[in-house]
Amino acid sequence: MLKPSSEVIEYVRRHLENNKINTTERTYGLSEQISYPQLFRLLAKDQQQDALVQLSALPLSTQQLLLDEWQARCLSQDIRNPAGYLFGMIRKAQLGTFRASKFGQQQKE
Repeated sequence: MLKPSSEVIEYVRRHLENNKINTTERTYGLSEQISYPQLFRLLAKDQQQDALVQLSALPLSTQQLLLDEWQARCLSQDIRNPAGYLFGMIRKAQLGTFRASKFGQQQKE
């Protein structure tokens, strides 16, 4: 097997340095327009971040309704994976199949 010469190695190194792709990570913070349930704040930071990214594609009113409904269901039922349940609800909202029940309304009162 041939070893690359130091010239080749230096060329590749310079080429990689000169062609670096500058990327910025877009972060999503908590919106001041949404009242986040206490349960949301108990999720792991990466789960919160992922949920915020997915929620950002929905109208604010839907985001609030969905979060209220999610917390109410988690508190009133035996939900073993609250984060997974939230992501499932978000997916339904994105598909237009999410339907709020009286859980969310009771939570707000």
